[in-house]
Amino acid sequence: MRSIMVAHMPLLPIFTDMKKCIFTVLLLAVGCLDTWAQQPDTLTAPQPLQEVLITGIRDAAIRETAINLSALRREQIERTGAATLCDALAAMPGVSMLHTGPGIAKPVVRGLYGNRVLVLLSSLKFDNQQWQDEHGLGLSTVGIDRVELIKGPASVLYGSEAVGGVINIIEERPEPDVPHQGDVNLRLYSNTQGINGDAGLLGNTRTGWWRVRAGADSHTDYSDGKGDRVLNSRFGGFYLKGTLAFRNTRRQMVVNYSGSLSRFGFIVDDLVDFFDADARRSRSFAGPHHSVALNVLSVENTYWKQRGLIKVNAGLQSNLRREDEGGGAVSLNMHLLSLPYNAQWIRPINKYDELIVSITGSLEQNTNYGARIIVPDANMAEQGLSLFYRHRRGSIVLEGGLGAQDKFIQTLETRLLNTPDKELRPFKRNRASLNGLLGLAWNPSAQWSFKWNAATGFRAPNLAELSSNGLHEGIFHYEIGDPNLRNEQNLNAEMGLLHESRLITVNIAMWVNQFRNYVYLAPTGKDTLGFPLYRYRQDDARLYGAEIETTWHLSAWHWTNAYTFVRGTRHDDAPLPFVQAPKWVSRLRWEHSGGKTWQKPWCTVAGEYIFAQNRPAEYETATPPYFLLQAGLGAELHYGNNTIVLSLTGRNLLDRRYADHLSRLKAFNIYDMGRTVELSVRVPFRF
Repeated sequence: MRSIMVAHMPLLPIFTDMKKCIFTVLLLAVGCLDTWAQQPDTLTAPQPLQEVLITGIRDAAIRETAINLSALRREQIERTGAATLCDALAAMPGVSMLHTGPGIAKPVVRGLYGNRVLVLLSSLKFDNQQWQDEHGLGLSTVGIDRVELIKGPASVLYGSEAVGGVINIIEERPEPDVPHQGDVNLRLYSNTQGINGDAGLLGNTRTGWWRVRAGADSHTDYSDGKGDRVLNSRFGGFYLKGTLAFRNTRRQMVVNYSGSLSRFGFIVDDLVDFFDADARRSRSFAGPHHSVALNVLSVENTYWKQRGLIKVNAGLQSNLRREDEGGGAVSLNMHLLSLPYNAQWIRPINKYDELIVSITGSLEQNTNYGARIIVPDANMAEQGLSLFYRHRRGSIVLEGGLGAQDKFIQTLETRLLNTPDKELRPFKRNRASLNGLLGLAWNPSAQWSFKWNAATGFRAPNLAELSSNGLHEGIFHYEIGDPNLRNEQNLNAEMGLLHESRLITVNIAMWVNQFRNYVYLAPTGKDTLGFPLYRYRQDDARLYGAEIETTWHLSAWHWTNAYTFVRGTRHDDAPLPFVQAPKWVSRLRWEHSGGKTWQKPWCTVAGEYIFAQNRPAEYETATPPYFLLQAGLGAELHYGNNTIVLSLTGRNLLDRRYADHLSRLKAFNIYDMGRTVELSVRVPFRF
């Protein structure tokens, strides 16, 4: 295995071998096991932080922080009828998804996506090779308790890539004081003839808790609103998760494992040239497809001290991505090995003040094994140190932070890429940045809350932007990087208002995000190997928008109206790519406690109007407006000691033929999914 040579990195030790590095960091994360038994148990631990706030701040109400924070819980995910996690996230205000069919999607937060939105899994940075447009998030909803979202830059706390927001995925835990519990889940989808099933067992012990969950899903090709089949849009996968946690009065250690094998059909407009289109609903992946094998192991340590709380986390992530051109002919074969880590000290100063000191970082190694190479072999490392201060007195909450971050990339000599006839040679780049955050939350009463915050963020150009030199068939581009690209730096300012009463809830956010050295892929007007040639370039840019949501509460009825607007332009007023169209959603929801047999019944009907996007980027096409109708109902069936949770949801019930502006298939006149109905059955049990 190639060595990692790191120069000029003040916050990171120099490791000469990746295996030694992995062993060292994991050892640091779990090294205090030997001292656990030596610790006296005379100190009673405070209540564990429930991590409703991913900033590490205590479980106060979301309204008591200046940061724009929202959450999506498991039951909300289930009621969307979404087949993927990204599809569920897109229901949140300000969030959309960039997708290449239903199985390949990544979240877009306020016009930013990919390496501009940081994803956390088990409190650690999750990198599923997000540098390319058609690389989906790659995470399912299996075993997820909730998803938390920060909108806006959070580089002070999380370093590079948190310029657009942070998505924190929190895994399930057993209910307190329940020795053993479990559930079996089955979801059926009409349009794709899809089936999604999983089962899990969870339990508590005297000194900790545990869980294990396994699942699988399989979807055939989807049909658009006119009944036309989108050939090879099929997807499916297998999932396995496990957790083992230990705790006493002073410490908690949680060991998590998450593994998956996912496959996605490779959608191209001339796919019939690869294999015959048939009338049946095939689940075969004999044609062109992606395959992603993911393994994630992490250790989370929490220590309760008399003067605060200490968290030390480390993990190991293995991501093997392969592209099969059909019939077993593997072309692209890339392996990304990641070692993320972080440490956090939460120190209450007095009853008004709290200090949070954080260290974050990761080591990464990218290796090519296939015949076709897009980005070279490379070693990467990043690290950051931040201070976050929170003052709360009366109705005022003041927050401020300062962080220093550094990212290093070293590309290596790679066959078929760095040859004399190619433009990009091996290089080393070290990018550093200093970022700040300042915010105010004012809660004059129990009904009203006002927020103001300003924060800077930075993103070092990723490996693809710096060193691409190859054909990416997934997006029909030949891409050329630029090793001289500078850091993206942004400044985001936001104002927010929240009003909550028995009758109405109003939530308004207005924001502007100014970028310096924004990186984008630009057409050159030339061809290479018969494909259009694109180059990565930089320009100043600005994004701005608003999210307005009102909910009327009338006994068991709740009527929500939400409007989301985003606009992004370069300094010459040319539109930025992949900026979602404005959207208005009106949703009527009924909820009731129910009776003895049928409990917690609910039903909902929603209309979504997506406005026209008449400001496409130079290589995009405009998108006309369209309207989608959604509906759903569900309840819990109780008989004896048994419970069955049932739900039935329908999406695009009018079977409209439409193309979302963030669909990368619309340029080829391939439309989004037509009418689909999902039946969900969940059987929880205790034993």
